[in-house]
Amino acid sequence: MNDGDRRPDAARSAVEVRGLGEAHAAVEAARRRGSGVLLVTEPGACARLGPGYLLEMMRQAGLDHDAVRALIDCGADAGYAMLALRVGWRDIHMAGPGETARRVAEMTEAAGGRFHAVLPEASGRGDGPPVDRSPFGRPAAGPAVDRDPRSG
Repeated sequence: MNDGDRRPDAARSAVEVRGLGEAHAAVEAARRRGSGVLLVTEPGACARLGPGYLLEMMRQAGLDHDAVRALIDCGADAGYAMLALRVGWRDIHMAGPGETARRVAEMTEAAGGRFHAVLPEASGRGDGPPVDRSPFGRPAAGPAVDRDPRSG
């Protein structure tokens, strides 16, 4: 991850993303504007997909670019926050009990990261329409997708 961009978070637009297509769209919109972007995972994504998967998704969207940062929302789960740190996340949010959050904040800062006690106001998916609805970039399952084409 590139730590060279010291742009204040206020100079970044925060965008909640649900999948790789949305993350790409947010990064491209920020590049067109010439601004930075903070990609924020949607609530529950950490538990559903895992910090490793989400970090790779953010990297594929452009996390290593100077103007792109990513923030993982770990909900109230300190275990997910610690796992996120171990796999390489540097911007962590956890809304757990005070003492637990304080300890996670200390660990995050000791690892060279930033603990976000409060999630930033995040807009929708950038300037473009949602590209994917599933974490794997394919349309959400529906009757046409689930039907075997050989069955008629």
